[in-house]
Amino acid sequence: EISSQKSKARTKPHILARILGVKVGDVFKWSDDQWGRLQQCGLFEDARAEVSELPSGQLALAVYVEESATLAVEPGITARMDGAVYGKLRVVSSNMAGLGLSGRVEWEKKVDQTRSAYLLELEDTRMGAELPLGWMLRSYREIQRPSVPSDSGGAAETVFNRDGCAAIASAAVAPKWRALFGPKLELIQLPILVDAGQQEEEEHASLPSAEQHPSRPRAHIHPVSWLKAVSRAIRSHERYGSELLGSQLTLHVKLMYDDRRREKIEGDERFDTADEDFRGERGEDVVRPSSEETGGQREISLSAAGPRRSAPAMSRILGLRGSTSFDLAIPVRNNMERFCKVSTNGALYLPLGPRSVAAIGGSASMWSLGTLPAWEWERIGGQHSVRGFAYGELGAVPSHARGTIELRTPLTRDVEWAAFVDGAVELHGRALAAPLGSSVGVGIRLSRALKCDLALTDRGAWNVHFGLVDPKF
Repeated sequence: EISSQKSKARTKPHILARILGVKVGDVFKWSDDQWGRLQQCGLFEDARAEVSELPSGQLALAVYVEESATLAVEPGITARMDGAVYGKLRVVSSNMAGLGLSGRVEWEKKVDQTRSAYLLELEDTRMGAELPLGWMLRSYREIQRPSVPSDSGGAAETVFNRDGCAAIASAAVAPKWRALFGPKLELIQLPILVDAGQQEEEEHASLPSAEQHPSRPRAHIHPVSWLKAVSRAIRSHERYGSELLGSQLTLHVKLMYDDRRREKIEGDERFDTADEDFRGERGEDVVRPSSEETGGQREISLSAAGPRRSAPAMSRILGLRGSTSFDLAIPVRNNMERFCKVSTNGALYLPLGPRSVAAIGGSASMWSLGTLPAWEWERIGGQHSVRGFAYGELGAVPSHARGTIELRTPLTRDVEWAAFVDGAVELHGRALAAPLGSSVGVGIRLSRALKCDLALTDRGAWNVHFGLVDPKF
């Protein structure tokens, strides 16, 4: 039985059965990861099961689940410290047509840019299928600004636009391990600045001045002429064109490992212990003994969050997460690039005292097989890189190593305090170049979703970053 609090349940029964690994009418056998899969899919927020003994001596299994919210719409406006203004919109659906399909649409537009960045994505993890091979279709456009900062940290900024599509297959190769692989086809473009000198002259000529009409004050300009002038002024911001540089076909392979877990902080006693007797020492599910009051039924708790809580308790993330990706560019045409790029990133979460966590993260990239094209270089700087610097302010490099250490301490259930140190260096073959930049600072995390960081760079500049928490760290 599938229910929903806000609307009619949408999930198809065969999707639930596939996730659990059971078939209606067949003999079932429980495995250790069945309830874990049910929670991992993210489609349900509450679930329980009942096992009943039939008169024939057989057992019948009934599963009851409560659907989670499956649609999220997130509009927003971002104003950077340098004056740039962006409009953003994100729409995410985690259960399209009740088939467990995940769809995502993202759009971003900078005020003074002609083109918009976007992402269209459709994914099916095929969790519980006999052939556990999921798939993902993606179309995207990545937009970069065509200006280069004067202080580039010894490296040129990547300013290329990408229009691409990808077909990615995914598979769980081992417990806590997942692999992605598939081709990507991309068009690489260079944004160029359109000369607007003549256009500006026309705009100035269309606005009558007080010198041209001394007998008529400026406040009496004809409304239609004024609206046309404003319209031309708005269109004048669309001054970016683009030039096609080439295309590339890349075989993408990514291997991911995730052993992170959430641990309750000792001393937080906001628990209702009514159900604690039905949990094992390690939190595993325990079958409730049958009684005459239940009519011979035995109930299995599917809650993986532990005993019921009167209020969510404070917790911290511990464990290890990492990923490594390989991108092999295949020159199917003479004008295509040939290279092999390797990128890796990871994070280690260590307990520090009874409440705090020391999060140690880093990333690195390098290449082989010829020369790595400039559009594959990594941009250094920004709220998810070296904080205190604007996105890409430290430039773009073909190979790099970046590290961060962050001390996190929860203040309340929804507020977390952090202190951090960030740094990055450029790799040149076998030698290390001078550091590109470093910073120290403090920050606040709200509801594990929003963050505000105040950072001091090694150049003596203070900067504030507002944004979303990086899910990779």
